[in-house]
Amino acid sequence: MKRLMFAAAVVAVFLCPHAALAQGKALSNVATASFAAGTFTQVLPRTDTRTSCVITNVGTTQGYCQAKPTGVVLSTSNSIPVAASGGQFFCSVTGAQVTIQDEIDCNCASGTCAFVINSTGQ
Repeated sequence: MKRLMFAAAVVAVFLCPHAALAQGKALSNVATASFAAGTFTQVLPRTDTRTSCVITNVGTTQGYCQAKPTGVVLSTSNSIPVAASGGQFFCSVTGAQVTIQDEIDCNCASGTCAFVINSTGQ
C-alpha cells in the first residue's frame, strides 16, 4: 500500500499541467481511486468548467475509462482501454480546444485497479 501511495504521489508530481499553473490556474482535483473489477465508477463529475484531465492507471491490471453522458450505460466494449502500469486517459487534446466535460467513469478488467486523477478548472 505504501508503494502505491508513493507511486501515486510521484505520478501526480510529473503529470502536473505546468502550462495551466503558469497561467495562474490551480489544480482543483488531484486524487486516487481504487476499486474492484466489474462496475464502472465515477472518478470525475460532470462539470462545465473542466479545462483538462489526465487519468493514469498505476495498477497492474488494464483499466477502461469513458465519458458518460446522462442516461448512457457504459460497458468495456464501448470504453477506452487504459493500459496497466502507466496507461493514460485524457479529457482534452493539445491544440484541439475541446475538453470532455461529461462525467468520467473507469473500470478495470480484473482484480483491483488504481488510478491517479488530475484535473483543472473544477
